[in-house]
Amino acid sequence: MRRAGALVCLGLLLSSCGEEAEVRVVTRVFPDGGMQRTLRLDARDPKREEPYPADWLSSGPGLVLADRDAWDTVESGPTSLRAEGYFARGETVPALLAHRGEEGDRPDRGGVRLMRQDLVVLDRFLYEETVGDAVGVPELASSLDVLLGKVAAGLREELRRQFGPDVVTAQAEASILQRARATLLDLLTAVRETEPPSKRPQRTSRLQEVHAQHKLPLTSEDLEQAMEADVQALMDRIAAEVVRANPGLDAGALTAFVTGALSRILEEPEVQPSVEAVQLALLGAYGLGARTQFVSRVTLPGRVLRTSGTPDGDAVVFRFDQDELVAGDVTLRIESVELNADALTRLGARRDLDMESLLRLADLLTRPDLAEPLQAGLKRAVQAGKLSLLRDGLAGEGVQEAGAEIADLLDPARPGWPPS
Repeated sequence: MRRAGALVCLGLLLSSCGEEAEVRVVTRVFPDGGMQRTLRLDARDPKREEPYPADWLSSGPGLVLADRDAWDTVESGPTSLRAEGYFARGETVPALLAHRGEEGDRPDRGGVRLMRQDLVVLDRFLYEETVGDAVGVPELASSLDVLLGKVAAGLREELRRQFGPDVVTAQAEASILQRARATLLDLLTAVRETEPPSKRPQRTSRLQEVHAQHKLPLTSEDLEQAMEADVQALMDRIAAEVVRANPGLDAGALTAFVTGALSRILEEPEVQPSVEAVQLALLGAYGLGARTQFVSRVTLPGRVLRTSGTPDGDAVVFRFDQDELVAGDVTLRIESVELNADALTRLGARRDLDMESLLRLADLLTRPDLAEPLQAGLKRAVQAGKLSLLRDGLAGEGVQEAGAEIADLLDPARPGWPPS
């Protein structure tokens, strides 16, 4: 079982291949909720001197579209592909890419959620896109379950073969499937989530927390040595369970046998696919593939209020790479608002609202305890063409004050009106 420690470090050393790829996505969201989307993938192998074959993208870095049929047009060459499509409101927007392998294509996790809210005098747009590695932490847990299931079954067979059918193995099997499983999953998750360079400084503290939680000493700052020691400690715990359950057998012989049996089981050819599955889940599909940079540019109607990206003119730009996907899903968030000119004109309200006013207006009209009465009162004020109804026509705790604040925000008599 000590091999598991080496598995982690070997996997991290193998996590960088020679290929390089760049994914550029341009998304424009229209006021009706539809969106136009373009994806461009370019890849290369800096060390390659010979010509690229026609299928190099799929056979080399192994990158293909997650759902080719979802796009209106697709153009591809040996080192690049371009896809473009229009997605109507409510239509599913596919994940970006998939990873080609012997067992078929593994699509990345991903999707786009767009919400449009009619707030009477403005429309609010909430855009959220998730980009995730095809193989993530959930796969790490499931692949580890499969591997440890084989280890537990193998140990039971080895013990019965050596010590007879009456040897008690239930406690040792439970230790493998429960305690060792929980410890290894937390350790491997901490390693995976702190793999990006930006999160690497957090690795030591994360591992210290995991070791303290599972009562393991952190013996070294070197990852390989620490993992080797952790796995040895888990093997000792499993052996101790066998000894406790079988007081009539020689404790030294049992301990030595269990340690050797666990190591042999993990070297068996039929177990290797499960070992490799854990390695893949630890690194993710991108961790084993081309070094991939992502640049996504999203344009929403109106003005951007909040975003997890970088505003650039009328758009927002997001940049991330495969290391961040290995650590966890990347979420792209944007909130924008577009003023309803007709409603503001009927209300006799100003339209030169600054960012602070827009933020406050959107927050008031969407606050759970105020949204319904405020929006209803604002509709009545628009229909009557009287801004004063927001000050005089509302009732309820907090509603009157909020209505008056909205009236002040929209009042054309405020300094700065009319716009120059």
